[in-house]
Amino acid sequence: MCFIMMLGGDTWPGVQPVADKTGMLFSALLPSDLSPDTNTLIAPTEVHRIYNVTGVEWLAENKPELKIAVM
Repeated sequence: MCFIMMLGGDTWPGVQPVADKTGMLFSALLPSDLSPDTNTLIAPTEVHRIYNVTGVEWLAENKPELKIAVM
């Protein structure tokens, strides 16, 4: 597995084509970079509670069949 650590922000749009093509795992310090379209991007940082709440809310609305999540 390959793993690239980035700062986040404006770096993700530049590397997203590589991530999509290779399935390589990337990390960012900004949880605001996370979206349903960022399948191989993680934000392993201390996350502000608003992002946790909105992420759980999005999962509940869009993937109601999911009952377990790993964070």
